[in-house]
Amino acid sequence: MIKQTTNYPWALLLRADPDKKMIEQYITTSKCFVLDQLGVIVLQQVTPTILEIKNIAVDAAHEQMGYGKQLLQFAIDFAKEHHYEQLDVRTGNSSISQLAFYQKAGFRIVEIIPDYFTTHYEEPIYEDGIPCIDQLRLSTML
Repeated sequence: MIKQTTNYPWALLLRADPDKKMIEQYITTSKCFVLDQLGVIVLQQVTPTILEIKNIAVDAAHEQMGYGKQLLQFAIDFAKEHHYEQLDVRTGNSSISQLAFYQKAGFRIVEIIPDYFTTHYEEPIYEDGIPCIDQLRLSTML
């Protein structure tokens, strides 16, 4: 069962974004939803017509069990129910598995921000053991 919470599951949030300050910044203006303490998704309104997934993660012991798909479908349904026209997500250029995950759900790359991670983070950020350099914005129309 997916429900909204203000009790943020930090261990899950940090799986998707290792920058605690960044998480603190966006959870103050976002809605956080938890799936049975096994997964988390944070949604933020960007404009009156665009909703963005700021964070999505599943507990390490429960990966490959469909929880990520449930959370993503929840985000799509939530966006449609609240009359958003577009759902966006941003990810690092190095995460092939994340790109495949979103592309299977109908997202497409609409923007590439070169050197995003090297200019915004003091320490290197890794996804799937590969350093992130560029940031990709993916989007799907609803």
